[in-house]
Amino acid sequence: MARPAIRKAIRPPASTANGLQASQAPRFSPAFRGRKSSIVLDNDPSNNVILNSNLLKMHKNAPPGTRIEASGRQTMTDHEFTWWSNPFLRMLSSPLRICTLTKRYAPTDHLIRVTATLLAQPGETTSSSTPAYIMPSNLHHPRYAPHPRGQGAYIPCSKKAVPLLTGKGRHRGLFPGAEVHDLLEQQIHSGLQTRCVEEAEILATTLRTTARYRSGEPVAFTVRRLTEEEYEATQQQSRIHDPKVMAVIVAPKVEEGEESKIGTLCKSQLLFRVTGAASGSESMLPMPRIPIYWISSLFSDSNCKAALRKALDSALDSERTAVRTARKSQSKTRNLYNVPYEPKSRDAYAICASRRVDAVPLAIALWRLRLWEGVDDN
Repeated sequence: MARPAIRKAIRPPASTANGLQASQAPRFSPAFRGRKSSIVLDNDPSNNVILNSNLLKMHKNAPPGTRIEASGRQTMTDHEFTWWSNPFLRMLSSPLRICTLTKRYAPTDHLIRVTATLLAQPGETTSSSTPAYIMPSNLHHPRYAPHPRGQGAYIPCSKKAVPLLTGKGRHRGLFPGAEVHDLLEQQIHSGLQTRCVEEAEILATTLRTTARYRSGEPVAFTVRRLTEEEYEATQQQSRIHDPKVMAVIVAPKVEEGEESKIGTLCKSQLLFRVTGAASGSESMLPMPRIPIYWISSLFSDSNCKAALRKALDSALDSERTAVRTARKSQSKTRNLYNVPYEPKSRDAYAICASRRVDAVPLAIALWRLRLWEGVDDN
């Protein structure tokens, strides 16, 4: 039986204005030309393009060329870098999994993985009578805690999902006999804030060991302190003017003996990114918004607060060292690394998009913690 789609595809290419054939590769290989039936019905496997992939020729245009540096490493285009440095797009591009409660597909960065774990008393062996509890999984970075194997399920990254696990429903069939312990919500919250500290420590280590400025590369801070003028604008107008800022972290210094508690989020949680005067149809679009994290109210563990600030300060030291090293080693482009002094805020840090180091995992970890606690619509 003839297939109209194939007859249409094997028509000769259109002629050009001077009567010559268009100089382009044929759409199909000779194995497709003049066919009357599907290749699945072929008796001769030598002409089957499914079994012999070398019979199929490329018919698509080549992808757009990428810039290649002298070292042979490819660089992202400006559009690719804009997409790659967007934490929300990176979260949406994470693998899809089925949520146990909603029965819908969702990116894994918007979900929490849980498993059933047998908890035996110290010195006892596990048996059929050992109680099983639902426990969070994959909250920590693989460098700090290897991901466990076995069957798992996914729930929304929201503390409102924990009470739904105790009710009746189809999700109860995933882990028969497993119970939800009373501290599951606090356990997930602790794991999420620990993940923020881990990502900050990894970022600081990467900046200290590998991130160096190449010849002629301008200064681009991945972690920096907000200036006093910027910090005042964030508090009074909820605005930030630097287009490279992905997130703002306000982490006051934790004093010894200070009690740890979660306060109410009475301050703004999102900032408007002001990129300049827009004209035409762009003025009708809403201004982009970036999150601002008040660590004193978002984190409940004082040790995690201190560890996060310590990691951010370590990243700042690495940034300053990289600038000083580039200023000394690159005498011809020394002016690129003369950073003017501006009064800085002591507690406000800006996480910026940079081609030197990928800081998006830290921004994702902070946003997952914000999702778990709940985002204020106002």
